[in-house]
Amino acid sequence: SATIPYQLQWEPSNFASAADVVRELDLLLTGGTLSQNNRQIIETVYSNALSSIDRFEALARAQSMLAISQEFHSTNFASVTTTTRRQKQASVAVTEATAHVVDYKAVVYVFLAGGMDSHSVLVPLSECTPTNLHEQYMKIRGNIAIARRDLLSIKAGPGSQPCNTFGVHPSLRTVTQLYNDGDAAFLANVGSLVTPLTKYDVENKVKGVPPALFAHNTQQRATQTLQAQNPRANGILGRIGDALNLQASEQDGKDIEIFSAYSVSGSPKAMEGAPGVSRVADVLSSSGIAGLSVVSKKLENPMSNMHAQKAQSIYAETFSDRVALSIARAQDLGSKLRQKQLVNGPWHLPADAPACCTSDICMQLQQVARIINSRNALDGKRDAFFVQQDGYDTHNNNLPRLKSLLDDLDQGLKCFSDELKAQGMWKNTTVLVASDFGRSLTSNGLGTDHGWGGNYMVLGGAVKGSQILGEHPNDLTDESPINIGRGRVLPTVPWDSVWNAVAQWMGVDDTRIKDVLPNLSKFPQQKVIKKADLFVS
Repeated sequence: SATIPYQLQWEPSNFASAADVVRELDLLLTGGTLSQNNRQIIETVYSNALSSIDRFEALARAQSMLAISQEFHSTNFASVTTTTRRQKQASVAVTEATAHVVDYKAVVYVFLAGGMDSHSVLVPLSECTPTNLHEQYMKIRGNIAIARRDLLSIKAGPGSQPCNTFGVHPSLRTVTQLYNDGDAAFLANVGSLVTPLTKYDVENKVKGVPPALFAHNTQQRATQTLQAQNPRANGILGRIGDALNLQASEQDGKDIEIFSAYSVSGSPKAMEGAPGVSRVADVLSSSGIAGLSVVSKKLENPMSNMHAQKAQSIYAETFSDRVALSIARAQDLGSKLRQKQLVNGPWHLPADAPACCTSDICMQLQQVARIINSRNALDGKRDAFFVQQDGYDTHNNNLPRLKSLLDDLDQGLKCFSDELKAQGMWKNTTVLVASDFGRSLTSNGLGTDHGWGGNYMVLGGAVKGSQILGEHPNDLTDESPINIGRGRVLPTVPWDSVWNAVAQWMGVDDTRIKDVLPNLSKFPQQKVIKKADLFVS
């Protein structure tokens, strides 16, 4: 028998009759509940493809149309009303601004998936007290230690850390330059925590130790939600967005949205907010608007027609409204982005000019720069972006893999910061770099294994740079009170502390911080980083 697309191993009894095909599909997939309007739309799609292409493509398109119908996604009767969905409702929040947006701010969350070996990113170098930390570093790191001569030297500031001088990974030349220019800061020994912990607490598994500490999926979720104890928690950027929108609505006396979220890497947990408070994050690809799939793009008009009328069922209407909204949003967003070009030109077209960079993380950051440059057309006031670079799970081939990844990241950050400076938006943008977890101080012979606490960075024109916040360990030996075994470091600063400063900078009121960071109050105030600690404005 013929192979039917989409793995549905079924053939209609009569390929020649659109009515027969759709009737059988309706019975098979929606229990015979398809409305007359939707039935006619799908029959037309099938007939057009049957006459212009072939019967298998026609069947594939009919299946796609039925799978996007209200009836396929609701269990009750999904009859439509005579009320036409208003276009202005579908094109929510994407309007041509009449004036320049003022007081714009953006957070770019750069997630390094796999667990970055951050003990090779920030290395104790010299002027250390009370002990020679660099000597401890060289001993415990063994064959994965980076030679002193290769490290990029930075000053931590007298008394702020156990060493006055640290070394930065040699691939991070742009980050080091931004640090020395006052536009970047490092975060020492940060990790996912629910409550303050000691080595004794971890060894004896007392209440409050995060679950599945060294599992990628669990710790990626914990790092992006800051609620390791709650697997159903919304994401940190989603909660910040909800707080900002609720604040703005209360001040204005009506429902308004000042926060928009964009992901250039799928649908991450970090972007999830409470249902009905903020618009779902727009998903882009590294080459532009993600939009509909190749197959679905051919069906955009009939899909829009299918969801043009409001449904009587609240379940069908909720789904139908989301579909109509998503199609209109993708169309309008694409239109707005095409109106503005990057100030420094495209980063990846050598035919036009030497390529700034060509890696995937660079292309993702380019899309972020395009959105920021389109802020007036998009009426953006507070934007959040998520980008992700994969490959940091360096159990083997550690040194060359880390170098390659950080080379790409650093070049992407150079292109991004140069573009944002040219736009005049560098002071309005904060870049926060994070990962699942840190890695072990010790080598497994080929690389490093999953750890906990790690070292990260914050960049931006408003960042109070040239400093290392947090608490770098002052003892790297096995006897250290924060070495919990196998070279794994117990974090002394929670991610909640870092995000507290970012949320304040974005404009979240102090009265709403508890909703954004419910675990923050469990930590002593001296562990909490405030806006004035991390930002100059």
